[in-house]
Amino acid sequence: MKRFGVKLAGIGAGVLLVAGVVFAIGSSDSIVSLSYLNGTYIPAVTQQASQVVENQLNETLNHALNELETLSPNGTGSGYSTVLQAKEFQQGDCLALPEGGVFLPVSGTVQVAHSGAVINVTTGTAVLSGSQLDVGNRYIVAEGTRAEFTVISGSAAMGYQGAYTYTAGTGAGHPFTDVSSGDWYNTAVAYVYQNRLFAGMGDGTFGPKRMMDRSMVMTVFYHLAGDPERELNSASATFTDVSSDQWYAPYVNWGATVGVTGGTGGSRFSPAAQVTREQLVVLLYNFSTNYLGMELTERQSLSGMAGGEEVSVWAREAMAWALASGVISGSDTGLNPGKSATRAEVAAILMNFSENCL
Repeated sequence: MKRFGVKLAGIGAGVLLVAGVVFAIGSSDSIVSLSYLNGTYIPAVTQQASQVVENQLNETLNHALNELETLSPNGTGSGYSTVLQAKEFQQGDCLALPEGGVFLPVSGTVQVAHSGAVINVTTGTAVLSGSQLDVGNRYIVAEGTRAEFTVISGSAAMGYQGAYTYTAGTGAGHPFTDVSSGDWYNTAVAYVYQNRLFAGMGDGTFGPKRMMDRSMVMTVFYHLAGDPERELNSASATFTDVSSDQWYAPYVNWGATVGVTGGTGGSRFSPAAQVTREQLVVLLYNFSTNYLGMELTERQSLSGMAGGEEVSVWAREAMAWALASGVISGSDTGLNPGKSATRAEVAAILMNFSENCL
């Protein structure tokens, strides 16, 4: 076959400069065929050059996108989010998105306000202004609309895509996703959390409607006493149904030693039993008189109070004090003395006691 050669500059391997990138021919022969050059080598070099340029452009684009993503909300201002990746927010924080903005609540409670239309893409329905959004559903701001998404729970995780304006809130004083600003116990939950009386359920929630058992309550009283470790270590009281290897045993024994609790009779404490409202009031009365040495002289008659006749004889004095001092209120739903106390109710009673009596 007749060969047409191209003499390279007297070196063993040729080079080619394409798009600012140097490529080696990679042959020990300085004479190559024209057909190989046109049919194999130049296309390969061109493809490599295109790939290098594309990689450089992608690197530049990714860097720019990363820079945009670092503009995560940390104060009032504007930014742009390229991906629908959830970030953490606290109560009162507000994101405003223009038309085309996409929003995804991941946890907590978020309320939307708008003057046009916001569509729940997951269900295909329009969302009324003032509505609370469903966690896990995706929303898009319709044409000609500006929507504001405000966190009303203690905290929330939200994903958003597109341009946004962020306004920081003041926070709730607690991080719980299941306690919102409109809940009657919001302030009480913040109080017990900030004062380390008791915390949440370990999954980001507080569990305000869950019942509290007697073992949990004793840990709360221990924290209310200021965590007196020496007293805890020296406590000697025992109950037949409180095994020493249980996590709550030291706190129950401490409570019995200092006179907060006498158990439920027959040398039993009933640690797993739900604490009732009247039991909680009696424990608080004992804590105040026997442990703190307070003289509690205030009394309010139980006569005429809804549920007053249902109060057990052993709890009547403590309940009369709690009413008179504002620790509890029976004006709305009655005293409900035998009702199991929820975590929200315990938080509210402890807050009232601390603010009115200490």
